[in-house]
Amino acid sequence: MRIYMMWPNSGYVLVKALILGIVSSNLNSVCAQTISKPSSCGDSTGCFHNGCTSDDCEFLLKWQDGGGDDLDLTLTCIGTGDKYCAIGLSSDSKMASASVIECVSTSSTPAVYVSYNTGYSNSRLSQNQLGLTLTSSSHTNGIFTCTFKRKKTATLASASVADSTKYFDMNSDWTLLYAYGSSSGGSIQQHSSNPCASLETADFQSSDDVGCSATDRPLVKLHGILMSLVWMLFAHVGVFMASINKQTWPDSTLWFGLKPWFVFHIGCMLGSTLLTLVAFIAIFVHAEGYSKNAASHPVIGIIVTCLVLINPIMAAFRPKPDHPRRIIFRIAHTLVGYLAIILATVNLYTGASLSAANAPASTRIVLIVFNVWIVVVPIAAFLYLAFSRKPKQNKSNEVELEPYDSGQETKEPLDNVRVLITAVYVVGLLALSIAFWVLFAGGK
Repeated sequence: MRIYMMWPNSGYVLVKALILGIVSSNLNSVCAQTISKPSSCGDSTGCFHNGCTSDDCEFLLKWQDGGGDDLDLTLTCIGTGDKYCAIGLSSDSKMASASVIECVSTSSTPAVYVSYNTGYSNSRLSQNQLGLTLTSSSHTNGIFTCTFKRKKTATLASASVADSTKYFDMNSDWTLLYAYGSSSGGSIQQHSSNPCASLETADFQSSDDVGCSATDRPLVKLHGILMSLVWMLFAHVGVFMASINKQTWPDSTLWFGLKPWFVFHIGCMLGSTLLTLVAFIAIFVHAEGYSKNAASHPVIGIIVTCLVLINPIMAAFRPKPDHPRRIIFRIAHTLVGYLAIILATVNLYTGASLSAANAPASTRIVLIVFNVWIVVVPIAAFLYLAFSRKPKQNKSNEVELEPYDSGQETKEPLDNVRVLITAVYVVGLLALSIAFWVLFAGGK
């Protein structure tokens, strides 16, 4: 009864508490599961794990070389439902060009497959179980295990010419990568976190005990955050000021000798140009050149960067306001700007969906809300402009970079409605941008 006295909306609170209790109970039952590290690790058995010491392992790969054609391996992971865990063989600590062994649980039935990473894209070999023989498997109490044999070389596995270069020789030492995530219909989906890379190369002919650490991609995160800053905030504020706020301030109001809307516009657009270039350079440094394995994202990104450079150059050489070709500049300047915004908005979504970004699905939800916001508020603003007042005669809103002097001073007051609409729009953009940055940067 005390609960009802303290909380007016007690029924809602009790339902929330009940749901929270059920969810917490289920989560605890899963999280409580751990994998024990056997004492044979580093002695008679080779092991790869997350750096665990005894019974606190999140995953465990064990191997033994009996001296024959096959290597005996056991991969154990934590997870419920349709999940997978995978081990990559890499010449460095990067996902690109890694040969992958997948342990996939579909309807609680584990299976093993072999695949290959081309850049940040993964695809199974045409012989998708090449050299692999599943000897036993289990999926109980939130832990699933695949015990299997793998042929040491492509020749022993009778690999085709196409698959032979993607089936790595287990007689060599490799940096090991671990990743996990959801599966669908037996196919693996984007991994749930950055792969864990071994701290040293693993020798499958010995009994190494190898730990790992998460791989970071700071330049990818920097690229995503800077691009979202430009295309979720700066560019839209700059366009909104130019399209909605030319008549918000009286002609007598000048900032640095220029109309206020133009100060906002040029500041946002110059900031957009500089940040786009920094983000562009950062991702090219990370990818060590052009990435051919990120679908349309890099192509659109290059086009957007070119458009971002073209528009300020175009603006620097624009005709005077009374020049007959001024209208051509205005049309071209507007079309280039809006084309850049449309393409960049598409690229924000495709970029957040790339596995290299490791962005949670919630970032795409934020982008959907963002797209609704940048359509609804400007439409409301244009409707206000259309029905609130008629445009003044003989009042130019063209702007040059010289100090503005109209020769006449108007007593027209500040348009508070436009200021309010602009403030709401900018605050909404800022809130959505911050939400995206937090989620994107926090994605492992």
